[in-house]
Amino acid sequence: MKMFLTVALCIAMAMSVLMAAGMLAGCGSNGSTSSSTASGSASSASGEVSTDGVTISIFDKNSGSNTFDDPVAKAIEEKTPMSPNDDLPWIAKERQLIKELLAQDKPMFGACFGGQQLAMTLDATVKDAPVKEVGWAPVFLKSDVIPDLPEASTVLHWHQQMFTIPNGAQLLYSSAGLKEQGFVYGHRVVGLQFHFEPLADNVREIVVNDGDYAAGSILNQTPAEIIAHPVPKENTATMFKILDWINK
Repeated sequence: MKMFLTVALCIAMAMSVLMAAGMLAGCGSNGSTSSSTASGSASSASGEVSTDGVTISIFDKNSGSNTFDDPVAKAIEEKTPMSPNDDLPWIAKERQLIKELLAQDKPMFGACFGGQQLAMTLDATVKDAPVKEVGWAPVFLKSDVIPDLPEASTVLHWHQQMFTIPNGAQLLYSSAGLKEQGFVYGHRVVGLQFHFEPLADNVREIVVNDGDYAAGSILNQTPAEIIAHPVPKENTATMFKILDWINK
């Protein structure tokens, strides 16, 4: 597994966490955050912490300070109840950071809000989707540019806004309810509207903090049903294939 740094943002915590080598983060809206690996976890609000020999650097969204001293790679994975269209300083600063990383040809991955931020930085738009998707449902692969991805995957959806596909990008995933579920831009950037990365504990945290958000979804799943749904084991393997590909 090649080295990766993953930025995980949570609106209730003034932080973004840079992680390495297969570490994924799940953020529950309205106040929970967790970051975990197969063998350890860490959470913090500022500074640096270490877990299992991996140093985690913190980016404070409010102050704009960061510790991006080791530019091995940059991957962004986010969930937040906010919209990229909100007029908040940290959202603009984050897009400026993405723009700088694009200029440096750094690998970047964005999920949900993170994918929307990538899309807007690439001059696409974020708007209300024709449908609200909250819960588990399949997405379908629309491009073979990343090899060995499954044709269909059952993933976690948690959104009612969507991005348009940036100019120069390829459509990567669609669902039955929404065509624009994912894109790949060049060989370094992948943005998704849905989530491959959550583990069972992450899903539980999201639902506990934001389960009421499921109301009005076309997927018609209750919070209890979303928690009870098993997390597909193949999603982690798919996530790693994407991360490996953008870091080649």
